Amino acid sequence: MFKSYFTKNLKEDEEVIRIVRIYPLALINQIVVSLFFILLAFFLMFILFRQGTWGIILFSLLLAFGVIYGVRQWIIWSLNGIVVTSKRIIDFDQKGFFDRTVSESSLDKIQDVSYEIKGPSQTMLNYGSVKLQTASTTPVLEIHRVHQPHKLQQLITETQQRYARGEFDKKDEGEMSATELLEVVRQIRAEIGEEEFAKILKKRKE
Repeated sequence: MFKSYFTKNLKEDEEVIRIVRIYPLALINQIVVSLFFILLAFFLMFILFRQGTWGIILFSLLLAFGVIYGVRQWIIWSLNGIVVTSKRIIDFDQKGFFDRTVSESSLDKIQDVSYEIKGPSQTMLNYGSVKLQTASTTPVLEIHRVHQPHKLQQLITETQQRYARGEFDKKDEGEMSATELLEVVRQIRAEIGEEEFAKILKKRKE
């Protein structure tokens, strides 16, 4: 869900490797708050309803707060994400309905990738932060509350290496790699036979 939100501004020939969101269990406090007000409203429902209009209003307010707060947290979670592409790393940081920060760094400008797991809750639930040291205008790009941050670190490093080797470069139409060319030659050799193939090579030498 919301995948198009993260991919709508990709550059030409840019490929999405992975979209990583905040680890849901890292938002356990927000989940508990939402559930608390929803359950409290139903727990007090009969008592509040006996109080007449004001009781019904209070019940509605408790329930509405719990639902709205939960929906707000879900939307913010959905719009927070890290996009690893074949050209860059893009960090979408949504802090509220009208508070958004988008940071990015091209793969060739990332100088160091490290991760940090801090505190007992992060250690037990295995989530933390990934820090990118870059040579761009944003010298440090931090990605917070991701599950198994060491895997994200490894993914970014491997994507950098693939980028440096040119694995993401688009080949011109009709262009073949050396491996593909050798395979074509092998097939031709099998079809026409060794003797005919040798004659062709001899003519080429002449």
